[in-house]
Amino acid sequence: LSMRKGSPPKKTQAQRGTSMARKKTDIEELVKKADDGNPEAAANLALMYEVGLLGRPNVKKAKEYHQVAAEAGDKLAQLSLAEITMKGSDGSKPDVKTSQQWARKAEEQNQKKATSLAPPSLSQPQEQREVKNVMVGNKIIIVDESKAQRAALRDQLKDEFQIIEASNGQEGIRALKQNPDTKLIYTELEMSEMAGLPMIEKIRRSKDFKDIPIVVVTADNRSDLIAKVKKAGIHGWITKPFAEDLIAKTANRWVRFKTS
Repeated sequence: LSMRKGSPPKKTQAQRGTSMARKKTDIEELVKKADDGNPEAAANLALMYEVGLLGRPNVKKAKEYHQVAAEAGDKLAQLSLAEITMKGSDGSKPDVKTSQQWARKAEEQNQKKATSLAPPSLSQPQEQREVKNVMVGNKIIIVDESKAQRAALRDQLKDEFQIIEASNGQEGIRALKQNPDTKLIYTELEMSEMAGLPMIEKIRRSKDFKDIPIVVVTADNRSDLIAKVKKAGIHGWITKPFAEDLIAKTANRWVRFKTS
């Protein structure tokens, strides 16, 4: 993913119509594959339903597709089911036993082999983001080239979490190495030095950090892009502009649920 300079040209009405028709066709094909039992398609649809990329968030529908993917061994789906069944967020009665079963299945996935992250560069960032007196398990890293976007996320999280900021993927990885007790990463995809996807892929190859929750925060919600990034291993997708309390809710879900 490359950084586009300047403002993109506005689409004509015909171009917008073509884009919407293409997206509708992509979704229909995804639904057909998922309904036929394709776990990858089911996982992608579950994510889209859960975070509201197909209209209003629909946890009940997301749960159905999470089930298909989880039974095929998808860890993100297993963790999602564990959280949904624990809280009954789909409208059903909370089910602690089933939640624990899905959580155990997800934990089994941690036995897969992974290589360590490459050693950090000898060059140091211009600005060292030191963190002192931080409670273990209370750190979140925000990776975004835009100071304004980092501030928007920080404002929702600063009362409950220690926020560490990075302006690109390289800084994000460096921040994670310096703060190994970090519990969640929010990242944009398009950044000039190291983009979000390469950063995610590098983190997922790490023995120490391969399981850390990563949530994408971007203005792009193309289904093909979501599918591509999901393969790298993400736990959520938030589209800009986002609802006022969505960032905090997501943080509470992945930080507090995984540490409870």
